[in-house]
Amino acid sequence: MRAPLLFCFIFIAGLVSGCGTGSSEVDDRTPEEVATAYLSAERDADWASAYALASSVDRAARDSVAFVEGQPSGNSAMEAKMRAVVSFEAIETTVDDSTATIVFDYTAADADALTADFMGAFMGRAMAGEEIDEAEVEEALNRTEIPTRTTRRTVELVREPSGWRVVRNWDYAEKVALSEVALEKSPGNAEWGIAPRATVRGELRNTGDRDVGLVRVRVVMLNADGAPFDETVAQAFYGTDGEGALAAMGESPLRPGYVKEWAAYLDESVVDRVDSVRVEVADVELAE
Repeated sequence: MRAPLLFCFIFIAGLVSGCGTGSSEVDDRTPEEVATAYLSAERDADWASAYALASSVDRAARDSVAFVEGQPSGNSAMEAKMRAVVSFEAIETTVDDSTATIVFDYTAADADALTADFMGAFMGRAMAGEEIDEAEVEEALNRTEIPTRTTRRTVELVREPSGWRVVRNWDYAEKVALSEVALEKSPGNAEWGIAPRATVRGELRNTGDRDVGLVRVRVVMLNADGAPFDETVAQAFYGTDGEGALAAMGESPLRPGYVKEWAAYLDESVVDRVDSVRVEVADVELAE
């Protein structure tokens, strides 16, 4: 049951938190128009366009290929339902010579409410030892009416020679440190319908001076010879205290100096092959 639910949560976080190629031509759109285009690209899982609208400092901090590959595809029926409920409207604009701030009313999937629905529907059966088919979970997800929540979403921009661009703070990833990383493997129990599993756990420390709402951790899987054979991106959601979009995740931020745990649940198909892992912080989203 874990795989579709985890994938669902990853896509929800992408929508509630926010994430073409660069061009030498001058973009004469206003800050509000650029911010709206960025949010639209994010909603539509058009990650190449979203990347192109990020500031030059952010693009220098993160490779375009790694950025696109680290995002949800947006191709499943459930993801389409998630995109369909996203809407936003600019309610406040502040602009000076070199910077701009746009505040949006932002409506997206309510992760807490959606999680509660599925916990009630499936957890009792799973705890009783019943094996839950992933196709059944996916079908239930597709039948579900997506609950929504409206929050305030702030987009910061900077004026560059090519036009206004969105500040993503991808360089802040260098200030989030990984430690205590461990690979835990469980053989499962065929009699109880429990599949073998592998979990990567660790701690994240914020060594910078700003609150962090989301951390993406890249996990590279290594075989017994130490050779990489697969990788995945885990997302740790820490939320915010206020009305920012990440508040929907229901937890407090990873504050400066704080340490919090994270975990990545590997697909059962790799359990027998994975012998060790290599991890790195791929990027972060600052709490609003």
